[in-house]
Amino acid sequence: MVFLITFPYLGFAQSDEELKNIIASVNKQRIVTTISTLCSSGSRVVGYPGNKAAARYIEKEFRSIGLQNVHSEEFQLVAPIDKGAEIFLPSEGKKLALYCLWPNFVRTPTVPPEGISGNLIYVKQGRWSDFNGKQVENSIVLMDFESGTNFLNARLLGAKAVIFLPTKNILRAEAERKFLRLPVNIPRFWIPPQDGELLLTLLQKRKSVPVNLKAKMDWEKVVTRNIFGFIEGNDPKYKDQIIIVEAYYDAMSVVPALATGADQASGIAALLEIARTFSKRVHPRRSIMFMAASGHFMALAGVDDFVQKHARKKRIFRQRIKTPINFHLFLGLDLSSHNSQLGTFYTGAFYNPTLSLNISDEYYRFRYFVPFGKRMATYAKSFSQLANENVDDVFINSISPTKGRSWRNYFSGTLFAFDAEIVTHCGNPGLALITLNDVRTAWDTPIDVIENVNFENLTKQTRFLAYLLARAANDPEFRSRGDIELKDDGKSVKGRFLEFHPRRGFMPKDPVKNAIAVVRSPLKVYVGVRGDNFAISDENGEFYMTTVRPGNPGLEGYGIDPTTGELIYAPDLGWEDDFPLDVPLTWDENRITIVLFRSKPVDVFELVDPRYLNVLDMGEILSARGFPLRSYWTSIWEKQSREPNNVEPCATIFVEPKTPFKALFFTSLFSKRFLLLNSTPENYEGIGYTPEKGAILNTPLHVAQDMNILDEARLKNFKKYGIRNQRVEELHQSASKALEEAKKAKESRKYDLYIKKVRKALGLEARAYPDVQGTANDTIKGVVFYLALLLPFSYFAERLLFGFVEIKKRLITVALIFIVIFFILRFVHPAFEISSSPYIILIAFVTAVLAIYVLAMLISKFNAQMRRLRSKTTAIHGVDVGRITASATAFSLGVSFMKKRRMRTFLTTLTLVLLTFIVLSFSSVNTYLKFYQIPYKNKPSYQGALIRDPNWMPLQETVLDYVRSAFADQAIVNPRAWFSSRLWGEKDFFEIASYKGKRSYTTGILGLTAQEPLVTGFDKFLLPGGRWFRQGEKYSCILPAYMARLLGIEPQDVGKATIKIFGDSFLVVGILDSEKFNKFRDLDNEPLTPVDYSI
Repeated sequence: MVFLITFPYLGFAQSDEELKNIIASVNKQRIVTTISTLCSSGSRVVGYPGNKAAARYIEKEFRSIGLQNVHSEEFQLVAPIDKGAEIFLPSEGKKLALYCLWPNFVRTPTVPPEGISGNLIYVKQGRWSDFNGKQVENSIVLMDFESGTNFLNARLLGAKAVIFLPTKNILRAEAERKFLRLPVNIPRFWIPPQDGELLLTLLQKRKSVPVNLKAKMDWEKVVTRNIFGFIEGNDPKYKDQIIIVEAYYDAMSVVPALATGADQASGIAALLEIARTFSKRVHPRRSIMFMAASGHFMALAGVDDFVQKHARKKRIFRQRIKTPINFHLFLGLDLSSHNSQLGTFYTGAFYNPTLSLNISDEYYRFRYFVPFGKRMATYAKSFSQLANENVDDVFINSISPTKGRSWRNYFSGTLFAFDAEIVTHCGNPGLALITLNDVRTAWDTPIDVIENVNFENLTKQTRFLAYLLARAANDPEFRSRGDIELKDDGKSVKGRFLEFHPRRGFMPKDPVKNAIAVVRSPLKVYVGVRGDNFAISDENGEFYMTTVRPGNPGLEGYGIDPTTGELIYAPDLGWEDDFPLDVPLTWDENRITIVLFRSKPVDVFELVDPRYLNVLDMGEILSARGFPLRSYWTSIWEKQSREPNNVEPCATIFVEPKTPFKALFFTSLFSKRFLLLNSTPENYEGIGYTPEKGAILNTPLHVAQDMNILDEARLKNFKKYGIRNQRVEELHQSASKALEEAKKAKESRKYDLYIKKVRKALGLEARAYPDVQGTANDTIKGVVFYLALLLPFSYFAERLLFGFVEIKKRLITVALIFIVIFFILRFVHPAFEISSSPYIILIAFVTAVLAIYVLAMLISKFNAQMRRLRSKTTAIHGVDVGRITASATAFSLGVSFMKKRRMRTFLTTLTLVLLTFIVLSFSSVNTYLKFYQIPYKNKPSYQGALIRDPNWMPLQETVLDYVRSAFADQAIVNPRAWFSSRLWGEKDFFEIASYKGKRSYTTGILGLTAQEPLVTGFDKFLLPGGRWFRQGEKYSCILPAYMARLLGIEPQDVGKATIKIFGDSFLVVGILDSEKFNKFRDLDNEPLTPVDYSI
C-alpha cells in the first residue's frame, strides 16, 4: 500500500544526473541560430513582414521539435505601418530611402502626396547656436540622432521636417525622446548611415541643397497570431495542472521598419531551446504549454487576446469563452542578454507605473505568490550546486527578497511591463521571469542587432530556466496558497464616435468611421512597450477595447485624412458635460459615446512658465471675441508641470476650420501668463489666430508680443486717468527693449541670442502682466466698494434731506439718489473707463444686493416660522428684538436728531469728506520686489549660484535650457544629476559587479560633468593615478575609495578596471578620496550625494 501511494512521486523523481543532462543539453549555438533566423527577415513589429516570417518559423520549429497540438490563434490590433519614405535631390537626380519614426501619439510622419520641399540644412545636435546663420524657416533639417528633443527647436523656428543622422552608441532613453505623447505634426525620419554621409558631403560643397521629401505611414488593423505547443503531463493527478511558459517574438523600435530586435528575441530563443530540451529529455508530471506571443510591445496585446479567449473569471466574459484553459501557473519570460541573473515578479509597472504601495492589493497577491518564489529559490540553490555557480548570480527571489529589499529595488530605475501582469489582472496566476540589472539600452532602437547580444549570458539563463521548469513540472509542492483566490479586475469598453450637427437634431447621431480610439497610458513607454490602447471605429463608428487599465482613464478619438495624414476629427470638448471623455469604469463592460467634430489642428511650442520655469499643462481656448467656442479640443499632457523629467513643452489645439481663436495656457498652481491673442496696436485684446497654417511658429515671440501690446495699452489707459505703477512700467519698458533685440537677432539669424532675448522679454512681461491685471482689478474693486457705501449714504441722504413717511416715496428717492451719485462716479472714477463694459459693474452690484436681500428675507422668514413652531410645541411665547432691527431703529432716530441741527450736521459731514480726501490725496502705495535671504554660516565652496528645488525634488529640463540660454555666455552652467529611489521613504539598491567578480550595492548615483572641476575643483579629491571625466566621454565612472575597496579595485587598476551596472560596462577612470569628498559642502551647506529619503 505504501509503495502504491508513493509510486507516482518516485516514478517521476529526477536524479542529479538527469538534471545535469538537462542543463548540458541547452545548446548555445542553437540559440545563436534562432536569433539569427529571427533577425534575418526584417522588422518584427506587428504588421511588418518580419513578424509574419517569425511566426512561420516558430510554428515550424514547434512542429519539428515534436510538441503536441501545435496551432496558432489570430487576432487583430492597430499599428502604424510605414508605407515608404524618400528624399529626392533634384541637383543630383538621386532618391535616397528614409524610414518613418514612431508617430507623435496618433500623428504619423505622413506628408501630402506631392511631398514637402525646402533647402536642406545641417544643425548638428539642434542646440540654438547650431542654427545660427542658417535659414531655418521652410527648411528640411538634418540633425544628429543624439539630440534629445531638440527637434522641437527646429519646428519652433519653422522647419518643415527633421531627418536624424545615426550616431554611435544610440541609447533607448534617447530613442524614447524622439516621439511625443501629443499629436504634434513634426515629420521625423531616420536615414541610413551611408546616405547620411552623402548628404553631409553635399552640404559641405554647396550652400544650398534643395530637396523634396515624401512619406506615408498609416494606422491599420493588422493581423498577427499567438502560437501554441504542448507537452502533456504523464501523471493523471497533475497533468491538468498546466504550466504555461510564454515568450514574445515581436520587436519594437523607434524606427518601426528597422526593428530587428536581436536582444529582444532573447526570451523566445530561450523558450524554443527549452522546448527542444523538454521534448527529448523531460517527461513531466504537469502538462506544459509553450506559448509564443505577438503584440507584446503593443500594450501586451497578444497575452491579452489569449486571456480573453481562454481565461476570464467574471461571468460576463467567461460565458463568451469557447475553449477555457484552467492553468496552474503562467510563466512569462522577459529576458535580455547583458546579465545572467534572473528574478521573478508578480507585478510590474503596466498597471502600477508609480510602483506605489496599494496595501490591500499587494498583500493578498504577495501571499498568493510567496510559495512559488520560495520553491524557485530552492531550485536555484540546487542548480548552483550542480552548475558550480554562486546562487545570487543565478536567481533572486524578488517576490520575498531578503536584506531589507523589496521587489521595487530590482527594477534598476526602469519601468517594465510584463505579459504576466495582464494574466494576474484578470484573476489568473501569472509570474514574470526577467533578467535583472539590465536596463536594455539598445532596445527600441535600430541598433538592437545580433552583434550586441551576449550569448554566453543568455545561455546561462536558458540552462537555469530549463532546470527550473523541469523541477517545477514534477514538484507537488510547487503551488500557491490554497486559501487565496485572485480577483478578475479586467474591464472593457464598448464605445462609439458620433459627430454633432445642430441643424440636423438636438443630439449627435452621425457615426465617424475609421477614427482612432485611444486610451492613454500614464507613461509613454515601458522599455519599448507602448502603453496606449488603440482601436479603429467601424462603419457605425463603434469600437471595442479589452482590459482597459483601471481607474478613470481618458478616452480620446481622432479622425485622420488618409491622403495627407492630417488630423481632421478631434474630441469635442464643447460637449464634455453631456458626453464626458473620462471613462468611469463602473461596470465590467462599459459603454461610452465620444462626440467628435471636424477640426483643424494648430501646434504651439515652448509652453514654459517664464517665471517658475515649469512646463504648462492646462489650456483654455476662446473665440476671437473672448467667448467659449462651441467646439474645441486641446491635446496637452496634463499634470506635467509636476513631472520631474521627459516633459513635452508643446500642445496641439483643435478648432473648427477657419475659426479664429485665442489660447491661454497655465498650470493648476499659478495664474495665466501665457497668452496667444494675435494683438495689434488697434486691437490690443487681439483678433485671434486662424488655424489654417497648422502651427504658431516662434510661439514665445508671439506670446511676448501679444502680452507686450496688451500691457502697453492698459498702462497707457492707466496713465491717462492718473493711475501709475512705477515697478510695472519699468518691467514693461525692459520687456519692450528685450523684444526689439529679439526681433533684430532673429532677422540676423542669431538664434541663440534670439531665444535668450525673447525669453527675457516674455519673463519680464509675464512678471508685469499679473500686476497690470491686478491694478485694473483693484480699481474696479474700489468702485464696487464705493457702490457698497453708496447704499447707506442714499438712505442717509433721504432721511436727512426729505424724510418721507410713505415707504414708496422713500424707496424711489433712495433709488434716485443712488443713480445720480452713480452717474457722477461714472464720469469721474477711472474704473469705468478701464472696464470694457462699464454698466456691467452696476448691473452686477445691483444683482448681488438683490440676491443678498432675498437671501436675508428667506432666512428671516425661516427663523420666524421656526419660532412659531417652537412656541406651539413648548407653549412658551417670547419677544425678541433682532440686532439688525434695533440697529436700524437707532440709525433712524439718529438721523431724526440730525435733521434738527442741520448746520452742525452739514459742517460735520463736510469735515469728514475733506479729511478723507486729504488723507487719500497725500497717501501713495509703492510696490517693490524683495528677495528673501537665508543666511548660511558655511564658507562658500565656490563663487556662483546654486539652483535647486527647496524640497529636493528634480528640476525639469526646461530649467537647464533656460539657464543655459541666459547665462552660458557669462558663466559656466554645470548640471548635476541624482539617480536614487523612485519612492519616498524607501531605499533602492543597485548592484555593481567588478571585473574581478566581486559584487556590491549602492543606494544612489551622482552624475557629474567634465566641467565640474572648473566649478568645485573636485579633481583635487582624486587619488594618484586617476583623472576626471573628459568632454564627450561615455561609459566611464569614478568610484569612492570605500566602494573601490569593496569591489577589489586598487589605484593601480585605474584606467584598466571596469565595473558592470545596469547591464553595461563602465571604465574606472579615477578613485575619489571618500573622506575629503564627504566633507565637501555645496553653497547650501549640504553634501552633493543624493538625499536619503528613508531617514
